[in-house]
Amino acid sequence: MTHERFNVPGEGNTATVKGYKGEPREVIRVKDGPAVLEVGVPTSIGSVGDFPDGTLLLGEWKLGDGRLFGTFTEAKIPGEGTLPVCLVAGLEIVTRYVDEHGKGFDCPPGLGVCLDPGSTPGNAKTPTRVFLIRPSGQP
Repeated sequence: MTHERFNVPGEGNTATVKGYKGEPREVIRVKDGPAVLEVGVPTSIGSVGDFPDGTLLLGEWKLGDGRLFGTFTEAKIPGEGTLPVCLVAGLEIVTRYVDEHGKGFDCPPGLGVCLDPGSTPGNAKTPTRVFLIRPSGQP
């Protein structure tokens, strides 16, 4: 299984939306549809177990109830090809976020990650650094 092979823990994983750096105040507009996260390249922040830098996590975004839900089912691993994974956007503890204006806010634990305050259905924004967990019951 991919999780064991690459020592992917159940929590504490972070990756960055592909093409961004994952820095505080950096946000992206999001909508339902395909999602691509990047693991630990020189221009981004984050690690997921022992996945090498440049690994891409492929999945889907879904907006709902002030949060952005993400399910990631494939990892494109440099030198390995594409392997199955099961990771979701989520928080284990209250997590401090910084919005695009530099104002801090707390995001409660649970599935999904918080949208930036002031997001609207047609203009939903979230930080580019995404926290990932393994769903309950997943090996």
